[in-house]
Amino acid sequence: RLAIVSQFQLRWHDGFAWIFFIFDTVLLDADLCRPECLMRWSFNESFWLQFGVLFLFILQFWLPCLWTCVREKRKHQRAWSEIIMDENSTCADDVHKSIQRTIDILSMMYAGIAKNVFDVFNCREISGQRWLRTDPNFQCDSSQHTTLLVFSSLVLVFYIVGFPVAMGVVLWKKQKNSEIHGKRLLATLGTLYDRYEPPYMWWESWRTTQMGMLVAIGALVQDPRMQANLALLLFGMSFATHIVTKPYASEELDKLDTLSYAFNCWWVLLGINFYMPSGGGGFYGGKDDDSKAITLFKDTLFSVSIISLGIYFLAACIITQIDVKERVNSQKAAKKLAFLAKSGVVAREGVGENGREGRQEGAGGEEQLAEIQQTLDGTLLLKWVESGDVSDLAKSYEALKQMDKQIAHIVSDDSKTSHFSMLPEAHFYRELDKAFPQMLQWIASHDGQVSGLGSALHSLMEEGDQQQKAYNNLVLVRDRSSVIYWLVQEATEIQRQEFFSVLDTILLANPDVNASLPHRAKSSIVLGIRRTRSNNEQNSSKVMPFSED
Repeated sequence: RLAIVSQFQLRWHDGFAWIFFIFDTVLLDADLCRPECLMRWSFNESFWLQFGVLFLFILQFWLPCLWTCVREKRKHQRAWSEIIMDENSTCADDVHKSIQRTIDILSMMYAGIAKNVFDVFNCREISGQRWLRTDPNFQCDSSQHTTLLVFSSLVLVFYIVGFPVAMGVVLWKKQKNSEIHGKRLLATLGTLYDRYEPPYMWWESWRTTQMGMLVAIGALVQDPRMQANLALLLFGMSFATHIVTKPYASEELDKLDTLSYAFNCWWVLLGINFYMPSGGGGFYGGKDDDSKAITLFKDTLFSVSIISLGIYFLAACIITQIDVKERVNSQKAAKKLAFLAKSGVVAREGVGENGREGRQEGAGGEEQLAEIQQTLDGTLLLKWVESGDVSDLAKSYEALKQMDKQIAHIVSDDSKTSHFSMLPEAHFYRELDKAFPQMLQWIASHDGQVSGLGSALHSLMEEGDQQQKAYNNLVLVRDRSSVIYWLVQEATEIQRQEFFSVLDTILLANPDVNASLPHRAKSSIVLGIRRTRSNNEQNSSKVMPFSED
């Protein structure tokens, strides 16, 4: 985003030249390597060079994949569909990786290609002829320009607009159908949504749309001040949506994006003030015709910009390091634990036949853990590994491997309760964890009651699966939690029976919502109420009069 804003015509300070070169490199702008000193170079060559670079990247991903699939087809004599759909085949694995890398490169080059496409439509009239605004030597309405217009129109529809829309629609549908945690989808599109919270798996399409809108503002809007104001409006709107949703799964990434949007707004304000001194306004308070004062102001503003840019990148690096540190520590802990476990087994078993067996066991211990090192806090895990005794760690590693085998299927990314899953089970237990953050501590200290809790939760899940919502439709949501509290904590069994008998009677008069009434025979509801009242009277309980009418 900084790179795109830096291309606005805001009369930036000359000292920014090297920074803008870095920004253009980040955008993968192929125009940076144009050979102007060797040959005549125009916008036409720059345009096709950009697409040529994209094509070469994609070709680099797919050629090895195609070769692998051809070899596997010849070796096993299987149909293409069988090879590609077989999750255990090397071909299918390479196809998934190639799709993932293609989407990554399309995302990385999106801004640069979008700029070239929008530039094709941006012409201005000089002396009765139309010339391209970005290249005054390239004439509009020529045969070359017509070719670029036709091609750019297709790219605009199918890539600039189609790519983020298709990305959002696919992810939204997969999320809606609870398929977002599928192993195949994770292998192909996982990089698009693995950073986000479950309700916002489509967020990457919104970020890409922001990029396209920002490029369109810079390419199609001519007034620099209008460019800056529209960019500021876009950043403000994006900043607000980010603050409200906080879409990232990692708290550090939420902080990083918050910092990024704040600095984007600050960078646009700096750009406006670089532009303003010649026309009045901004932070500049001197005379418009005082060139020395304007130069001094711009030099001071340039220094402020460099300092703020340095602070921004330093803060971004610190936040990123915090976010990455846990994963790095997890990997280091797993590798070191396997090595120490091997050393402990060899030392314990000794030499000879037993020693040979011990070494084989230790070699097996070098196999990486499947999921447990990604489930536990990496920093705490590494600290335990570095402070433990070798022989003790060897024993603990075997227990850790056993535990890893037991829970790997349920904590893996493609499990029904994973972070990516939108199935009812995943949603239920996520909400349960949010409502009771002390749940793990309770389970650890109340082992004898865990089975009862599990049965109750399983029963609740079954009720949810059966979609029995008649009582929810009758009891208003604002008082539902209070009613549940009373039923669980204060009401007697007789009071609960009478309460639900009254509700059942009301629901009988509403056949459109009473289809899911549980376990009571609808024809015997009134009789049940009479029987309950009779029992209450015998126990000298006070019961409110009830009219069958």
